Amino acid sequence: MWNWAKINRRNLGMLSLTLLAGTASFTALRLIPGGHVGLVVDRLGNVQPWVFESKQVVVIIPFWQRIVSMRTMPVRKRFIKEFDTKDGKKVEARLVVSVEAKMHYLPETYMKFGKDFSRSFLEREASIDCEEVCKKYSASELINDGPSYEEACTEIALRLDDAAAFHKLKIVKGETSIVFVDPNQDEDDF
Repeated sequence: MWNWAKINRRNLGMLSLTLLAGTASFTALRLIPGGHVGLVVDRLGNVQPWVFESKQVVVIIPFWQRIVSMRTMPVRKRFIKEFDTKDGKKVEARLVVSVEAKMHYLPETYMKFGKDFSRSFLEREASIDCEEVCKKYSASELINDGPSYEEACTEIALRLDDAAAFHKLKIVKGETSIVFVDPNQDEDDF
């Protein structure tokens, strides 16, 4: 056995180099899934400025770069959090928002919010906006339907639209739902 390895050393070296090159070239090709776009990110977290379309094959440097696929369709996310009101009581805000990223700004969106940009956007911006709006109204004004409730919902929707425009995102019109409930009330009472 030892004599065979000594005689075929050159052949074993060529075989190992061929397998290594084949594995590296196979892992260098990546397919972007349908309904997504791809970004190339290296190990240091730097995002390349290119945006690759769905069903496109991308050549990357194996073990140094990776493909991050991001959805192009609107993503419908829920946001539920409790806030203090003007009268010191707590009210629970429940938002359902459809968020979509603008294609040309996806590298910047990924750097700010990560792959799950819609959830990160809502956690960051909706928290601030809902907190500021809830401080202006009492709990009874927000929970009961009326002009104060409508004003609060309109103001939150406008603030979210402004924040989305600033971060180069789109909020789908007509799919935003905002409800305020009493957190101490049982779910069975609804």
